[in-house]
Amino acid sequence: MRVLMISSDYPPRPRSGIGVHAAALTRALRRLGVSVTVITAGSKPEGVRDDDDHYCGTLGSEILSFPGEASATLSMLHRNVGMAAAAGKLPASFDLVHCHDSRAVLAARAVADLWDLPLVMTKHYDRSAGGTHLDEGSSDRVMLDYEQRLERWGLERSTVIIAVSQSLARGVHTSVGRAVENLVVIPNGTEFHDAPRDGSTSSLGGPRAQQVELLQVGRLVHQKGCDLSIAALSLLRDLPVHLVVAGDGPARPHLEGLARSLGVRDRVTFLGYVARSRLETLYANAQIALVPSRFDPCPIAVCEAQAVGKVVIGARIGGIPEQIDHLETGILTPPEDHIALAGWIRWVLADPDRARTLGERAGSHARTAYSWDRIAEATLQQYQVARKTFAAAGKPRRRPVADLDAVAAVDAVRPTDTGGDR
Repeated sequence: MRVLMISSDYPPRPRSGIGVHAAALTRALRRLGVSVTVITAGSKPEGVRDDDDHYCGTLGSEILSFPGEASATLSMLHRNVGMAAAAGKLPASFDLVHCHDSRAVLAARAVADLWDLPLVMTKHYDRSAGGTHLDEGSSDRVMLDYEQRLERWGLERSTVIIAVSQSLARGVHTSVGRAVENLVVIPNGTEFHDAPRDGSTSSLGGPRAQQVELLQVGRLVHQKGCDLSIAALSLLRDLPVHLVVAGDGPARPHLEGLARSLGVRDRVTFLGYVARSRLETLYANAQIALVPSRFDPCPIAVCEAQAVGKVVIGARIGGIPEQIDHLETGILTPPEDHIALAGWIRWVLADPDRARTLGERAGSHARTAYSWDRIAEATLQQYQVARKTFAAAGKPRRRPVADLDAVAAVDAVRPTDTGGDR
């Protein structure tokens, strides 16, 4: 089978879980003998030699300067033009197109329509909940509205829709406005595995003092709730705990200021962007992984920490309860509650044997639920469903882009828009 995979985010430096997911799935599908060609935004990095991974170059990666709220929207459209153009240079010899989320859907649907191919779309985020994956923390209402329209447009054309969690799947029917056939749930996965902890050094590279490392991995945006981890840390002054934050994003200055104002700046280390080759060691050296998100459909951070056998404390929101069986494979806390988060950290640290048992159960769960080989097999089955369904239905009724109220969207981002609050 020959698959054209289109994702606006992809390694070697993925900006979100979408890029991590797309790359790991591609590798696993290729191990199954599937021919996967990847189209992504940006220029091909040095050292990337895979001829089946196509980077659309500056046409798709250049960030143009537009006023106010126009910038993110038009830049996203610009990247899609680049990805579609890159796909157009390839021989039309694919069996289907697989699109990862709404920010690649313009390119993916254009190619699928041009070549009369089935479209498989993986839904990674819930736009109705404000979940975006690149520009979170911004007040770009135009971008969010346009993404929601694009997502609906892509979902309506898709032969098969894959959601990474049940919570996302429930929102598909609402987004499309009708019952959706061929909708399946296939979760995120991880390539991490249980690794021995280096007891002599900390994740920061120096000698390990008698301290406990809490780890939060993810983009520094409001959605991820790192401020809640810092606030919880401020309630644990009597314990030798240190918070390690792996990730970067627009909220970093605010978070550093918050740690300073709460008097715990010396107990929080911001590592910035961390290469995935180093992440596994960070997980191994931590005692607890924190995922206090305000919304998250299926955070890869949970998959990774569980796979390494760590206790995960996550918010009871979005798809996280589907990943964590409370007090069996991890701990669920009320969302937006740093006091409860601090209490559960104390509870875990009070009984090392109990924590070890939780971690072992989490690791066993992860090896079954988050195996990319199993996920690739399930995805391949859906590819086969898509091909059969598409062939039986005949050519799709193409819905023109104008149906997206494109004129209104363009009017909303004209240069006269100053981008100020309204």
